[in-house]
Amino acid sequence: MVKQQDLIGTWKIDPTSSDAYGNVNMTFDEDGGLKYSVHENGKEQIMLLRYFVDGDFLVTDQPSSPRRERTKITIDGQKMTLDYEGKISSYTRVD
Repeated sequence: MVKQQDLIGTWKIDPTSSDAYGNVNMTFDEDGGLKYSVHENGKEQIMLLRYFVDGDFLVTDQPSSPRRERTKITIDGQKMTLDYEGKISSYTRVD
């Protein structure tokens, strides 16, 4: 089971992972804040989310458009894997 403190820090999408989400970084803070950054065409699009862990699920919510999303999460060392409705993406810890 993943704990919130396991997430704290920045994670970058693994280049061998599915490119369904593009070049993504996620930065989790200890207060439940998540900065989701997509880097594309020399630009950065940022979404500021709230998050918490519920068992084996990462639950996120975007305050500007409230709706909770549940994503299955596993962490193995410096690798995080997310399974959102069958779309699997992998991330490596940056810091």
